[in-house]
Amino acid sequence: MSPPVSRFRSESVQALVFVAGVAAALLVGSLFLVGFGQALGGRSAHQRGADLAAMSAALSMRDDCPRLFEPPVLPNGLPNPRPLSTAPTWPARVRRRCAVARATM
Repeated sequence: MSPPVSRFRSESVQALVFVAGVAAALLVGSLFLVGFGQALGGRSAHQRGADLAAMSAALSMRDDCPRLFEPPVLPNGLPNPRPLSTAPTWPARVRRRCAVARATM
């Protein structure tokens, strides 16, 4: 027969297993929360970029609104310098406004 196992030893082993399980659960939980926080932080950076692009488009539209419905030719036959041209000027405006926004951040 095997020697009897003391009651104190078996309880301490059970407590050790329990504490190790709790520590593992806390570690997994903290890793999950850290990952979740990083995901939210990355999302906010992308949202900031989208907001910057929307604000740039809104400002550009506000600047161009008075010129939108002007005729390309004046009543006296001369070309009107104020109407919007057909060439897309928005990429340069977006770059310029983004550079200004980055400089002020």
